[in-house]
Formats: sequence, structure tokens, C-alpha cells
Amino acid sequence: MKRKYFLVGLVLILAMFFMINTSGIDAMMYKILDSEGNVVRIVSNPVLSIKEKEAGYTISPPPGKQEFKQAEPDKVNNYNFLNTTWA
Repeated sequence: MKRKYFLVGLVLILAMFFMINTSGIDAMMYKILDSEGNVVRIVSNPVLSIKEKEAGYTISPPPGKQEFKQAEPDKVNNYNFLNTTWA
């Protein structure tokens, strides 16, 4: 009888643990558009094949999101970290 209650308690504790530690899904979906602006497909990996590039397809970013371009590093001092000079 004690073993039955132990297993029920263990299952409840594990269920609560997994319910508390669930992570949210944050997927970015991109639209592949043809040259006329029609949606061809929706993908999570924004990569065009060679045939799609030749046909003039484009990738549209998700609504409300912008494509961020990486800033160029400082060309004067490539070893600058938090304005600290390293000797």
C-alpha cells in the first residue's frame, strides 16, 4: 500500500516539475515570395535554392520583425572590449 502512494506521489511531483519547466516555442517563420508577390511557401530557415534565386523569388521577414544587419567592427582597434586597452 505504501508503495502505491509513493508511486502516485512520485508521478505527481514529476508531472508538476515538467509542467513548471516547459519552455515556450519562439519560431520565426519566413514567407518565400515569387516575383509577383505571391506566397510560394512558408519556412523557418530563410534560405533560397539556386533555382528560386534564378526565378526571382524573395524572402519576406516575419511581420513586426526587421532584419538586423551586423555592425562593422572598429577598424582602428580590433581588440577593443568595453573600451579597455589590452597591452
